[in-house]
Amino acid sequence: MNDTTMMAMLNDDEELWYSALIDRYSRYVTAIISGISRGALTDADIEEVAADVFFKIWLKRDQIRVKSLKAFIAQVTRSTSIDMLRKSGNEFLSYDDDILPVVFQEQLDELAIRREQEEIIKTAVECFGEPEREIFIRFYYFGEPLKTIAEQLQLNASTTKTKLHRSRSRLKVILQERGYDCE
Repeated sequence: MNDTTMMAMLNDDEELWYSALIDRYSRYVTAIISGISRGALTDADIEEVAADVFFKIWLKRDQIRVKSLKAFIAQVTRSTSIDMLRKSGNEFLSYDDDILPVVFQEQLDELAIRREQEEIIKTAVECFGEPEREIFIRFYYFGEPLKTIAEQLQLNASTTKTKLHRSRSRLKVILQERGYDCE
């Protein structure tokens, strides 16, 4: 069953749609939760977050667009997972060296440069204060829209945009200090 069929089902029978949605996306939702939590949540917590995700999707079912069902589910899952990690007092923004994809794998020199840039960026982002660090990672790592980030952090949208811009500017200066051309 594809997303178009799923959305048609929503218009015909909401309860059947909801059941099919859970059957189809339970593993996907659980994988996202596990990836974000990186072992910080118990199996029971993961089940609770998954249940919360599907409940939120049910409440927002009228906002779902055919082309973005999977993306919509991923967004709700990420937000719900982060909320649960905050409530439990865990650090939710753990990330690894793969925050930026390696583009040039063919040549070792370019690979080494890329890895060095990744390390510089990772170190710089870790030094950002809050909420700048959280905004930067949520925008670039989790791919969340600025509007959503602003709402989640209870900030003005323009303030969030300004903080992201300043973080990028700081990162640019750091990269330039290390001899990288950022133009």
